Amino acid sequence: MCTATPLTSQILAQRNSISGIIQFDPVRDLRPHFDVDGDSFYLMSDVKDANGRAFTVLFNQLFIYRSPLGPIAQLAISIFDESTTEYHFGEITYFLPLVANGNTISLSSTNPISQTIVDVAMPEGRLYGTMDAMYVEAYGDNVIGLNLRTEAHGPILSNLVTGVIPFGGGVDWEYAIPQMETSGTLIVLGKTYDVKGTSWFDRQWGRFGPYKWTWMGIQLDNGVKISLWDQQGMNLNPDSFLSTPGKLVPGERAFVTILDPNGGLTVADVNVTGSVPWTSPNSQRVYPTHWKVAIPSTRATLEVELLAQYQEISSPVGTSRMEGKAAAAGTYDEGKVKGCTIVEMFNLFPLFSGAYGGALPLPPNGQTRIVR
Repeated sequence: MCTATPLTSQILAQRNSISGIIQFDPVRDLRPHFDVDGDSFYLMSDVKDANGRAFTVLFNQLFIYRSPLGPIAQLAISIFDESTTEYHFGEITYFLPLVANGNTISLSSTNPISQTIVDVAMPEGRLYGTMDAMYVEAYGDNVIGLNLRTEAHGPILSNLVTGVIPFGGGVDWEYAIPQMETSGTLIVLGKTYDVKGTSWFDRQWGRFGPYKWTWMGIQLDNGVKISLWDQQGMNLNPDSFLSTPGKLVPGERAFVTILDPNGGLTVADVNVTGSVPWTSPNSQRVYPTHWKVAIPSTRATLEVELLAQYQEISSPVGTSRMEGKAAAAGTYDEGKVKGCTIVEMFNLFPLFSGAYGGALPLPPNGQTRIVR
């Protein structure tokens, strides 16, 4: 499990110290942004129960507001038991024009004056609270469930320092709170676990088109946290994140934003190569399961390897993606380091071209779901 000493810098103090550089307000911009193409609220948690049983938990609410797919609301959740490598996930997608009761989906800033309180609700999942303390709850049939409270500590990680990144022919705003104390309960196959640990919260909104990427939120035991992007705007190999063995599908942009333990932010080039392919029996997509990550400016070389290769969230609407827990080890600034990361491999091309080569099939009840 990833652990770190809570940092003493305050989020607002960090925002004020780099005012004029950062292109958003991390407190107010926790709220939804209906004037863009989409919103994402993403939480990855590393937690343990009283007996030391370790779990990795994913909670992601994704909203796409415009055509060709939108407006949709999607909830993706997963729980990976590191002790047994047992993995369960759920994905529920609502095609909002077809949902009989649209009031079951709600995005709001519940305090219209301060806009600092957010409440994003779906029938199976909800995120609510403030930047200081957020709550998430979600349930996937009788398979998995979670109810967690998170409390922010330390500075934010604003990607590319400004918080604005190129993305799919447009731009995204992205920041993370990579250090959040976390406690609550998990449910796996009817059994409840009381857990504690840490979380990485990632907030994105923006304008985008068809795109494909590999993202990592790396946490090292020297206190360094890294947001890594390898972005591909050309769908050269539609069913794979590898072109040839040992090479990722070429990306036009690969960069990292590094948050050091004292709150400093650095942007750097990165070289990423993937290998050891695995083909999903559910989506038939091919994913690498091992990576070499080199950041020349920090003399960093890391080996990243999935703890289990089958950590894919399968989807009937073309949004199948890997959200895999991985171990990281190597060197950083000439010192040996270990750590962990979530590796996300996501391909938006099917959403824009049709997951089956044509128009996306719209379910009669306005909802698709898969829970395993």
